[in-house]
Amino acid sequence: TQEGWQYLLRLCPTTNQKKRFFIKFLKEIYPIKRVAIIHERSTYGYYWMKKALKIFLKMRFKVIANENYLPGRTDLEEILTKIRDCSPDLVYLISHLKEGSNLLIQSKDMGINPPVFLLKDDGTMISPEFFNMTSFSSDFISIYTPWAPCLPYPGAQNFFDRFFDRFERFPDYHGAQAYASIQVIADAFLRMAEVSKEQILEYIKNTNMTTIYGPINFRETERGSYQNRVFCYVVRWQEGALHLVWPGAEALIR
Repeated sequence: TQEGWQYLLRLCPTTNQKKRFFIKFLKEIYPIKRVAIIHERSTYGYYWMKKALKIFLKMRFKVIANENYLPGRTDLEEILTKIRDCSPDLVYLISHLKEGSNLLIQSKDMGINPPVFLLKDDGTMISPEFFNMTSFSSDFISIYTPWAPCLPYPGAQNFFDRFFDRFERFPDYHGAQAYASIQVIADAFLRMAEVSKEQILEYIKNTNMTTIYGPINFRETERGSYQNRVFCYVVRWQEGALHLVWPGAEALIR
């Protein structure tokens, strides 16, 4: 949407939208002063660590630890000992499925229990597979994500379940975005009297509906593309079920 392409309509959040909701969440939760970051030593890990670090410093949090590990590493006691000993208010974890679940198990075994333990969702943290791999160590662990099946949007959980039944793997938020895109296209064609390239663009631009991904209402950007205004969320595992914890469900329903 930053390139100004006329036929580009984006329904997923921009980096700036993710940043804005992340800051809003941090302002509204437990009063944080001391932060620890754990991230994998990769392009993915460093990219999101730098984004988070910039936000934490801007909010005047004290970053008391910033630890990284090589993907595939299993023994994380040295890193976690540093985290435990500095007693942070918030531990922010940037990881993937295997290492993330391993980190949570070892954290629980070592008695690491900060007021806020927050994971950046890589698309796998909202799946039952992740919860099962953590052996209940992910109970009450918060996950920052652009989508989850527990959100109060029509068909969200049903899509999640049917996708698994058909493909024997759980969809992530990319899958929900793709399905919602088809919902938007189908809605536009149902409203069209005649089909043409110009009408397709016009009707999609004027979309006003709620998909499994949430409300879709495109707004023209300064550069001439179209961006949907979307939320980001914090969800939490509890006894095998995923629950929305921020923002409240009432804030998401028109």
